[in-house]
Amino acid sequence: MLMYFFWPVYTVLMILLTVYALHRYGLVYLWIKNVRRKSYAALPVTWPLVTVQLPFFNEAAVVSRLVNGALALDYPQDRVEFQLLDDSTDETTAIAARLAAEARERGFNITHYHRVDRSGFKAGALHEGLKSARGEFVAIFDADFIPRREFLKKLVPYFADPRAGVVQATWAHLNCGASLLTRLQEVLTVSHFAVDQRARSAGGRFFNFNGTCGIWRREAINDAGGWQGDTLAEDLDLSYRAQLKGWRFVYVDEILADAELPADMQVFKKQQERWTRGTVQVACKVLAPVLTSSLPLKVKLECFLHLTNSVVYPLGLFAAVFVLPSIFWRWLSPGQDSAWDIFVFLCLSSVAFLYHLFGQFVRHGCGAWRQVFSVAAAVVVPMGLSAHLSVAAFKGLGGKPAVFVRTPKAGTQAREKTRIRLEPISLRSAGLLASEMLLTLYFLLSAMYAYHHHYKGNAFIMMLFAVGFGYVSVLSWRCRFSREWAQSPIGAEV
Repeated sequence: MLMYFFWPVYTVLMILLTVYALHRYGLVYLWIKNVRRKSYAALPVTWPLVTVQLPFFNEAAVVSRLVNGALALDYPQDRVEFQLLDDSTDETTAIAARLAAEARERGFNITHYHRVDRSGFKAGALHEGLKSARGEFVAIFDADFIPRREFLKKLVPYFADPRAGVVQATWAHLNCGASLLTRLQEVLTVSHFAVDQRARSAGGRFFNFNGTCGIWRREAINDAGGWQGDTLAEDLDLSYRAQLKGWRFVYVDEILADAELPADMQVFKKQQERWTRGTVQVACKVLAPVLTSSLPLKVKLECFLHLTNSVVYPLGLFAAVFVLPSIFWRWLSPGQDSAWDIFVFLCLSSVAFLYHLFGQFVRHGCGAWRQVFSVAAAVVVPMGLSAHLSVAAFKGLGGKPAVFVRTPKAGTQAREKTRIRLEPISLRSAGLLASEMLLTLYFLLSAMYAYHHHYKGNAFIMMLFAVGFGYVSVLSWRCRFSREWAQSPIGAEV
């Protein structure tokens, strides 16, 4: 009787996973169809006033680099103002105050705002800064970014379109070759920008401001209701509200800002947890207005798949766990065939591989072939994160207020070992780490069982999950018992 209930559930999981896998092909199709479209940009007669907002919290290691990088922007000094939006509770505040005072002596229009509380977190800081900002446009850089000198002069002209609400640039990484972990993150990030953002922008779909490395038209922020701190993805939230108001978003892939990828598994997991939970919160908040709007059906469908993409983690994990019972059922019922679920899983992994490889070709051309191993890692490692991110997705559904957890940064200027203080491990964190080890063992034994009973396709799938969970769990435990970060040229938060 149990199997009669199990089989329909397993089938539904496979169908849903197939839909989300095909969505990636849809993005590639959008890219190919529309990539030649260029956004119109014309040099302004006079440069408009721009407010550069630099939000940070306890960033003593990198705040000097952030401020100095912003002050080096090539833009008329009388047409730009700088806001240091400081929520810090440590020595960062004193450093920021000193930097602001020194910059004012050099003639810069710079203000240091220090909040005593973190209400609204980053969204709250940005909202408070806007109250006194004078700029028609607002550029935002997080503490982990180093804006390139030409950033403002290259992006501001795109606002010649009066309905352009945001111009988003892309990210470059200073430490993408530091380790396998940073290399696979570079693959994931390149796919997001070079394929997703570019395809959605050129194809007239909704896409999101990435929280940093972009410029907002202030009128668009106000028209959409301003920054709101009720989700962990305030950038995605405001992006959708602004586009529902009819503002156009422009993605420019020729302009880069430099940042660093987390070189530590625990830091990477914390970052991904925040993004996943925040995306689910935004989906709960804006999906109904999107689906009931007058937008074209194709735009609504893309918005739905974009905002609900986090369900892939629990769906994939449950489907993978169910593979072993399905093998056992087929062993008891020799007439049953495993070809379909093997096809679905192989389709999922191959789609992901080809999608990320396509992103590498877009960014690096023929040099993408050198990234094949990193692309494969970018397919397997997210499998190992599926348990951790499934928990994050369900938390996003809970509707409880969430604390914006800062990602630790090293802030070193050379490849050297840097010691950081990790927060004490909680009971929940210990449980998640233990579950990852148990899942590694489960998938390894499942692979052996499947191979023994001649289900070699299923054995291969289970081995991929075993490798993914094994890699994630080993690096997670190593981070906990060693306070040394992997070698990294410039520590920062993404």
